Amino acid sequence: MSGNDQVLILGLGNILLGDEGVGVRVIRELERSYSFPPGVELLDGGTAGFDLLSLIEGVDHLIVIDCLEGHLEPGTIARIIPEIIPDRVLPPLSLHEAGLTEVLALAKLSGSCPQTVIFGIQPENKAYSLNLTPKVEEQIPRLIEAIFCELVRLGFLVPQDPWLSKKIPS
Repeated sequence: MSGNDQVLILGLGNILLGDEGVGVRVIRELERSYSFPPGVELLDGGTAGFDLLSLIEGVDHLIVIDCLEGHLEPGTIARIIPEIIPDRVLPPLSLHEAGLTEVLALAKLSGSCPQTVIFGIQPENKAYSLNLTPKVEEQIPRLIEAIFCELVRLGFLVPQDPWLSKKIPS
């Protein structure tokens, strides 16, 4: 990592569809509970579709958190590197139906694809609900720990909990 590397931690999903919103919920927890060093940005990507392409341009490293249908036990976390996913750009019915795979494939074609790691979590329920299921919600600390491990691997310090840093005298 060079001293000027930029990392984007991107949470994806629809918070109206239960576990589908896990990526956004993780970003909200990170924003609420931690203070990140310069060069690390958090972003709620929601259901942005092709709009994600402009958001990842100029970023050196991308860490994505999203719901992943892998036919696994609900709450199972998978670490995926896009190199194992075939490049594909499928014609969506609308600009909002483009998935992460299509966005990364287009970024690669344009020469602006950051080094990417995806943390996917197997959902239990993607029906209308404003809440995560307990099996997915209890995995949020493990997802955050996985994100911190990626940041350390990239040469960044682990983010500090602002509450603790204010309460413990130095």
